[in-house]
Amino acid sequence: MLHLTLDDRDIALDETAEFLWHRLAAQVTVEELAEAVAAEYGITPDEVRSDISEAVASLVEAGFVQERSRS
Repeated sequence: MLHLTLDDRDIALDETAEFLWHRLAAQVTVEELAEAVAAEYGITPDEVRSDISEAVASLVEAGFVQERSRS
């Protein structure tokens, strides 16, 4: 389990969230994350896409990551 701290906020990431966290540094899209998780865990991107969107939105809301537009 990975623990992150920003200002006065702490969050703990489970195995899957930690997997996402490490890939977010590469400025990937939710679709790319869904494909990576699907490949890692032997499922389809459709099975995880909404969960990944929610996880990323939570990290954005908490200030741990920023959304960037792709040019």
